[in-house]
Amino acid sequence: MSRSLRFASFALVSSVLSLLACGSDEAERDAAAESAFFDAYARAVCDDAAPCCAQVGAAHDVAACRALVGAALREALGPKKGTFVPEAGERLVSAIRQEVAACAEAPFNSAAAADQGVNFAGLYEPNGTRPPGAACDEPNDCAPAAGARVVCMMESALPSGAGEPVVSGKCLVLRPPAEDMSCDDSMDADVGDCDFDSSAAFYCDASDKRCHARRALGERCGGSDECVRGARCTDGTCASPSALDEPCGSDFDCAEGLYCDHTSKGCATLKRGGEACSSPDECLSTRCDDGSCRVLSYLTADTCGGR
Repeated sequence: MSRSLRFASFALVSSVLSLLACGSDEAERDAAAESAFFDAYARAVCDDAAPCCAQVGAAHDVAACRALVGAALREALGPKKGTFVPEAGERLVSAIRQEVAACAEAPFNSAAAADQGVNFAGLYEPNGTRPPGAACDEPNDCAPAAGARVVCMMESALPSGAGEPVVSGKCLVLRPPAEDMSCDDSMDADVGDCDFDSSAAFYCDASDKRCHARRALGERCGGSDECVRGARCTDGTCASPSALDEPCGSDFDCAEGLYCDHTSKGCATLKRGGEACSSPDECLSTRCDDGSCRVLSYLTADTCGGR
């Protein structure tokens, strides 16, 4: 082999090794960021949960709680599917801390969490190869798309004569919406995601399957999903929800965190665990057991003690 050929071969091998080393470094950083998220999530759930645990009469064992919650999250998410997104993990941990501070009934069951676009599905970006519309079993089967969210949309159908439903998936690209953009994911595999970001400036109109700008206060509407975030469609018009002690006809008329007291006919603050109730609608937990609202905590006695 000539000197030049040997040099070329050496250069090629060196380049391949460099790429492999680079890929290995990225994989290690990805794994480290994911592991740090699991730990941060467990700390967010457990570290300041003593008041919540007290509501269920449970001892608060921080270390045991962390170990249990971290392991449960790892098991729930299963093996890594796609590329971990640290920013999404940070948003999720921040939301969890807010929920624990309020001893909320369940993580993300609040308007604040919804406004932040917090969810477990956003923790990973797919890095598969299948194009939009292709069959998939999980999101990571699908190819990523710049500036868009990619999901594996599962559909269930019951063919004639079949004893059980047939479940199938297809790769779906959800793009930032624009006025009159299609949102019919049953027909298209590349559609507008009308709730793409926390502004929720658009909604998907069920009649024409198109994205349309949400209607401002005072404008006509056919449903509250057509109105700007936080507004209600009342008597065909987008209106602000009733505040504390303002008149109401139903819970739907009241602002977040309030219910319609049918005795006073005014909006009242949702009740926390242990407060007297006559209906689940009065309780923040939506549970009224034996005349009292259920304790507000997604931390159980077992979780608090790490059992």
